[in-house]
Amino acid sequence: PGQMVLPPLVFNEAQSGVIGNYQTIIQSYVNEMTVRFISGDLNIEKEWGSYIQELNNKGVGEYLAAYQSAYDLKYK
Repeated sequence: PGQMVLPPLVFNEAQSGVIGNYQTIIQSYVNEMTVRFISGDLNIEKEWGSYIQELNNKGVGEYLAAYQSAYDLKYK
């Protein structure tokens, strides 16, 4: 649905720096873990909490905050 699509955003220098620092690290980790969960190498029921914790360790909060800040500046 249209409500689920992220509208175009413009990032300032600070936001771009944060996104640039974290995007590759987070995306690589998500891709790796997706394969491991799908293939059965990891049990999603048992490992989900550690997956989320590792995302937090890799800076997902800062990454999402940069996107939220850009969104708020343009659309709120």
